[in-house]
Amino acid sequence: MPTAAPHGGPAAAENALVLCPNHRADFEHGPVTVDPRTPTVDHAYDSEMSGRTPPTVDDHEVGAQYLTYHDVVADR
Repeated sequence: MPTAAPHGGPAAAENALVLCPNHRADFEHGPVTVDPRTPTVDHAYDSEMSGRTPPTVDDHEVGAQYLTYHDVVADR
């Protein structure tokens, strides 16, 4: 969930993904999504990325509600 207005997401670890600049742009603009239930990546044009789990550090879990928000509101 973006932290900037109008979204107002929290600046918290569960609302963060660490992505390279290319995949960040893909995530922001739609070719990359992360299924909030699994969480696995779906990449529109890079099949090697699809099905993977985004890397995280120990004890870091991304909040499903933030991934859902991104898919429903921020990305559309």
